[in-house]
Amino acid sequence: IEADLSIEGIPIRLYDTAGLRESSDSIESEGIRRTERLIGQADLVVFLVDSTMMGHVPEEDERTLVVYNKSDLAKPPQGKLAISAQSGEGVDRLLHEISTRLTSGFSVSGDELLIIESERQYQLLNASEVALIRALELVDEDIPLDITAVELGEALDNLGQLTGEVTPSDILETIFSGFCVGK
Repeated sequence: IEADLSIEGIPIRLYDTAGLRESSDSIESEGIRRTERLIGQADLVVFLVDSTMMGHVPEEDERTLVVYNKSDLAKPPQGKLAISAQSGEGVDRLLHEISTRLTSGFSVSGDELLIIESERQYQLLNASEVALIRALELVDEDIPLDITAVELGEALDNLGQLTGEVTPSDILETIFSGFCVGK
């Protein structure tokens, strides 16, 4: 399950995945493999722990945020981030912590450089650059706009994945709104 949202102005794509455990069931094992792949690509992993059934709890680090749910039913360890999905208690603190973690080390104003911290971000930016360069080459060669738009759409898709907003139809609408494109 995935959902897009904005936390303190930061576009976020959340994935609710299979838990991490050993399984002999082939379908569940595939879900676990997909979870592991997503974890490898994620900028931040929010590991939700049921406070009433304390099982394996991973080490918290800069990419892993451990959150204890059901704090209304069982007290989580002292000083840990706790929420109650039932009452909503602690959710504001969780959202702020997610924002803080995702923006730590980032300060962009004027001519400052933005540091790319994950391979996924690098790949998306690089693919966007390649598509934009191809689009410029097509424009220079007087290639029809509908063909050039494919490259622009690819660049937009990559940037949209990076920001969490993929809306290729919006940009294509803008590009073609001033042109009459025949069949």
